[in-house]
Amino acid sequence: MTHASGTVVRFEGAQLQIDGTPRALNAMQQAASLGLDRTVRAVIPELSLITTDSASVALEAVGLAADALLALDPDETAQLMQPLSELFSEIQSSITATYFNSSAINAELKTNFEQTVESTVAVLKKAHGAALLAKVLSGELSGEELQARMKGLRGAIDARVAPKTLALERRAKTLCHQFKALKAFDRQLLSLIHISEPTRLGMI
Repeated sequence: MTHASGTVVRFEGAQLQIDGTPRALNAMQQAASLGLDRTVRAVIPELSLITTDSASVALEAVGLAADALLALDPDETAQLMQPLSELFSEIQSSITATYFNSSAINAELKTNFEQTVESTVAVLKKAHGAALLAKVLSGELSGEELQARMKGLRGAIDARVAPKTLALERRAKTLCHQFKALKAFDRQLLSLIHISEPTRLGMI
Protein backbone atom coordinates (compact mmCIF):
# COMPACT_ATOMS: atom_id res chain seq x y z
CA MET A 1 0.00 0.00 0.00
CA THR A 2 1.15 3.55 -0.67
CA HIS A 3 0.74 6.40 1.79
CA ALA A 4 0.05 9.95 0.54
CA SER A 5 3.64 10.88 1.41
CA GLY A 6 4.93 8.16 -0.92
CA THR A 7 5.77 5.71 1.87
CA VAL A 8 5.24 2.14 0.65
CA VAL A 9 3.73 -0.21 3.20
CA ARG A 10 3.87 -3.91 2.41
CA PHE A 11 2.10 -6.63 4.37
CA GLU A 12 3.52 -10.14 4.36
CA GLY A 13 1.24 -12.09 6.65
CA ALA A 14 1.89 -10.82 10.16
CA GLN A 15 4.99 -8.94 9.05
CA LEU A 16 5.20 -5.33 7.91
CA GLN A 17 7.70 -3.58 5.65
CA ILE A 18 8.09 0.20 5.35
CA ASP A 19 9.82 1.25 2.12
CA GLY A 20 11.30 -2.24 1.85
CA THR A 21 12.61 -2.32 5.43
CA PRO A 22 11.04 -4.86 7.82
CA ARG A 23 9.44 -3.23 10.86
CA ALA A 24 9.94 -4.99 14.22
CA LEU A 25 6.47 -5.74 15.61
CA ASN A 26 5.42 -7.13 18.94
CA ALA A 27 2.85 -9.93 19.15
CA MET A 28 -0.11 -7.54 19.35
CA GLN A 29 1.13 -5.52 16.37
CA GLN A 30 1.70 -8.71 14.36
CA ALA A 31 -1.88 -9.75 15.00
CA ALA A 32 -3.06 -6.27 13.98
CA SER A 33 -0.92 -6.35 10.84
CA LEU A 34 -2.33 -9.72 9.81
CA GLY A 35 -5.90 -8.62 10.50
CA LEU A 36 -5.48 -5.34 8.66
CA ASP A 37 -3.98 -7.06 5.64
CA ARG A 38 -6.91 -9.46 5.40
CA THR A 39 -9.49 -6.74 5.98
CA VAL A 40 -8.23 -4.34 3.36
CA ARG A 41 -7.86 -7.08 0.77
CA ALA A 42 -11.48 -8.06 1.36
CA VAL A 43 -12.87 -4.53 1.45
CA ILE A 44 -11.12 -2.70 -1.37
CA PRO A 45 -12.36 -4.79 -4.33
CA GLU A 46 -16.01 -4.75 -3.20
CA LEU A 47 -15.88 -1.09 -2.17
CA SER A 48 -14.42 -0.31 -5.57
CA LEU A 49 -17.19 -2.14 -7.37
CA ILE A 50 -19.99 -0.58 -5.32
CA THR A 51 -18.62 2.93 -5.79
CA THR A 52 -18.12 2.66 -9.53
CA ASP A 53 -21.34 0.68 -10.04
CA SER A 54 -23.32 3.37 -8.21
CA ALA A 55 -21.91 6.07 -10.44
CA SER A 56 -22.54 3.89 -13.47
CA VAL A 57 -26.20 3.41 -12.51
CA ALA A 58 -26.64 7.18 -12.19
CA LEU A 59 -25.10 7.65 -15.62
CA GLU A 60 -27.37 4.99 -17.06
CA ALA A 61 -30.51 6.54 -15.55
CA VAL A 62 -29.75 9.97 -16.97
CA GLY A 63 -28.83 8.42 -20.30
CA LEU A 64 -32.16 6.58 -20.43
CA ALA A 65 -34.03 9.82 -19.82
CA ALA A 66 -32.08 11.56 -22.54
CA ASP A 67 -32.69 8.73 -24.98
CA ALA A 68 -36.13 7.34 -24.22
CA LEU A 69 -37.94 10.52 -23.18
CA LEU A 70 -36.16 13.45 -24.79
CA ALA A 71 -34.79 11.63 -27.85
CA LEU A 72 -31.65 13.76 -27.83
CA ASP A 73 -29.09 13.37 -30.57
CA PRO A 74 -25.63 11.98 -29.67
CA ASP A 75 -24.00 15.43 -29.38
CA GLU A 76 -26.72 16.71 -27.06
CA THR A 77 -26.53 13.59 -24.94
CA ALA A 78 -22.73 13.85 -24.68
CA GLN A 79 -22.96 17.50 -23.62
CA LEU A 80 -25.60 16.68 -21.01
CA MET A 81 -23.63 13.76 -19.63
CA GLN A 82 -20.21 15.45 -19.62
CA PRO A 83 -20.21 16.62 -15.95
CA LEU A 84 -21.30 13.19 -14.73
CA SER A 85 -18.84 11.43 -17.03
CA GLU A 86 -15.96 13.57 -15.73
CA LEU A 87 -16.90 12.86 -12.13
CA PHE A 88 -17.19 9.16 -12.93
CA SER A 89 -13.65 9.24 -14.33
CA GLU A 90 -12.46 10.93 -11.13
CA ILE A 91 -14.04 8.19 -9.05
CA GLN A 92 -12.51 5.49 -11.23
CA SER A 93 -9.04 7.02 -10.81
CA SER A 94 -9.39 7.12 -7.02
CA ILE A 95 -10.67 3.63 -6.38
CA THR A 96 -10.11 0.38 -8.26
CA ALA A 97 -10.05 -3.29 -7.36
CA THR A 98 -6.52 -2.84 -6.00
CA TYR A 99 -6.37 0.84 -5.05
CA PHE A 100 -8.23 3.10 -2.62
CA ASN A 101 -7.45 6.79 -2.14
CA SER A 102 -9.14 7.66 1.14
CA SER A 103 -8.24 11.34 0.78
CA ALA A 104 -10.26 11.52 -2.46
CA ILE A 105 -13.20 9.23 -1.61
CA ASN A 106 -14.70 11.37 1.13
CA ALA A 107 -17.73 13.46 2.09
CA GLU A 108 -16.73 16.19 -0.36
CA LEU A 109 -16.80 13.77 -3.29
CA LYS A 110 -20.21 12.48 -2.14
CA THR A 111 -21.50 16.07 -2.07
CA ASN A 112 -20.00 16.80 -5.50
CA PHE A 113 -21.62 13.67 -6.91
CA GLU A 114 -25.04 14.58 -5.51
CA GLN A 115 -24.75 18.17 -6.77
CA THR A 116 -23.65 17.01 -10.22
CA VAL A 117 -26.60 14.63 -10.49
CA GLU A 118 -28.98 17.35 -9.29
CA SER A 119 -27.62 19.93 -11.74
CA THR A 120 -27.83 17.42 -14.61
CA VAL A 121 -31.44 16.63 -13.74
CA ALA A 122 -32.13 20.37 -13.54
CA VAL A 123 -30.82 20.78 -17.10
CA LEU A 124 -33.03 17.90 -18.18
CA LYS A 125 -36.08 19.62 -16.69
CA LYS A 126 -35.42 23.25 -17.60
CA ALA A 127 -33.74 23.14 -20.98
CA HIS A 128 -34.68 19.86 -22.60
CA GLY A 129 -37.95 19.45 -20.71
CA ALA A 130 -39.10 22.87 -21.83
CA ALA A 131 -38.19 22.03 -25.41
CA LEU A 132 -40.15 18.79 -25.13
CA LEU A 133 -43.20 20.66 -23.80
CA ALA A 134 -42.91 23.17 -26.62
CA LYS A 135 -43.05 20.33 -29.14
CA VAL A 136 -46.21 19.02 -27.51
CA LEU A 137 -47.86 22.45 -27.45
CA SER A 138 -46.94 23.10 -31.07
CA GLY A 139 -48.31 19.76 -32.16
CA GLU A 140 -44.91 18.56 -33.34
CA LEU A 141 -45.16 15.83 -30.72
CA SER A 142 -48.58 14.39 -29.88
CA GLY A 143 -49.75 13.65 -26.37
CA GLU A 144 -49.93 9.99 -27.26
CA GLU A 145 -46.31 10.02 -28.41
CA LEU A 146 -45.25 11.75 -25.19
CA GLN A 147 -47.11 9.17 -23.10
CA ALA A 148 -45.48 6.39 -25.09
CA ARG A 149 -42.04 7.88 -24.40
CA MET A 150 -42.79 8.20 -20.69
CA LYS A 151 -44.04 4.64 -20.56
CA GLY A 152 -40.92 3.49 -22.35
CA LEU A 153 -38.73 5.39 -19.88
CA ARG A 154 -40.53 3.87 -16.88
CA GLY A 155 -40.20 0.44 -18.41
CA ALA A 156 -36.50 0.92 -19.09
CA ILE A 157 -35.85 2.16 -15.55
CA ASP A 158 -37.84 -0.69 -14.02
CA ALA A 159 -36.01 -3.23 -16.15
CA ARG A 160 -32.47 -1.85 -16.11
CA VAL A 161 -31.99 0.61 -13.24
CA ALA A 162 -34.26 -0.49 -10.39
CA PRO A 163 -32.81 -4.03 -10.03
CA LYS A 164 -29.26 -2.65 -10.00
CA THR A 165 -30.20 -0.06 -7.37
CA LEU A 166 -31.72 -2.68 -5.08
CA ALA A 167 -28.70 -4.94 -5.53
CA LEU A 168 -26.37 -2.05 -4.69
CA GLU A 169 -28.32 -1.33 -1.51
CA ARG A 170 -27.98 -4.93 -0.40
CA ARG A 171 -24.27 -4.97 -1.17
CA ALA A 172 -23.74 -1.67 0.65
CA LYS A 173 -25.43 -2.99 3.78
CA THR A 174 -23.29 -6.11 3.69
CA LEU A 175 -20.16 -4.01 3.29
CA CYS A 176 -21.05 -1.54 6.03
CA HIS A 177 -19.30 -3.33 8.89
CA GLN A 178 -16.25 -4.00 6.69
CA PHE A 179 -16.07 -0.33 5.74
CA LYS A 180 -15.95 0.55 9.44
CA ALA A 181 -13.05 -1.85 9.71
CA LEU A 182 -11.36 -0.06 6.80
CA LYS A 183 -11.62 3.26 8.64
CA ALA A 184 -10.14 1.60 11.69
CA PHE A 185 -7.40 0.28 9.40
CA ASP A 186 -6.22 3.81 8.64
CA ARG A 187 -5.99 4.66 12.32
CA GLN A 188 -4.14 1.47 13.20
CA LEU A 189 -1.78 1.88 10.28
CA LEU A 190 -0.87 5.38 11.43
CA SER A 191 -0.02 4.05 14.88
CA LEU A 192 2.17 1.33 13.38
CA ILE A 193 4.22 3.48 11.00
CA HIS A 194 3.95 6.80 12.82
CA ILE A 195 2.52 8.99 10.06
CA SER A 196 -0.29 11.48 10.45
CA GLU A 197 -1.87 11.96 7.02
CA PRO A 198 -4.67 10.04 5.27
CA THR A 199 -3.62 6.89 3.48
CA ARG A 200 -3.91 5.91 -0.18
CA LEU A 201 -4.24 2.18 -0.23
CA GLY A 202 -2.91 0.24 -3.18
CA MET A 203 -2.60 -3.47 -2.70
CA ILE A 204 0.75 -4.95 -3.68
